[in-house]
Amino acid sequence: MCNPDDTTCTQPCLTQHAESISTAFLLGDCAATPCAMDCTGTFVVQPCPKCLFEKCPSEMNSCLSDQDCYDIITCATACAPSDLTCAFACTNGKSQEAIQKAVAVQGCTGDANKCQAACGG
Repeated sequence: MCNPDDTTCTQPCLTQHAESISTAFLLGDCAATPCAMDCTGTFVVQPCPKCLFEKCPSEMNSCLSDQDCYDIITCATACAPSDLTCAFACTNGKSQEAIQKAVAVQGCTGDANKCQAACGG
């Protein structure tokens, strides 16, 4: 029922259902592709996050269920791939636990056997 960009609405649901985040995003992506008009609230997931939901679900679930990690990932996504200053700035004021969760997602993003190609690494 939430707009995907409305974290005030989505975050409590993500936190409460952490073990199902990747599955929910992938189902939403699947529904949005052939029947977007009939499946309101669904949206196509871009290749990088789709790969991460498929191949790194525990890392994504852990990160997205934590508001600080969610914020880090959202912020870092807006940075240019080689702009480490921007990416590091995304961690300002965030908990060490959230930073570690974000680093775990980043580790999967750069893993050649997982999501490196889909995530531009």
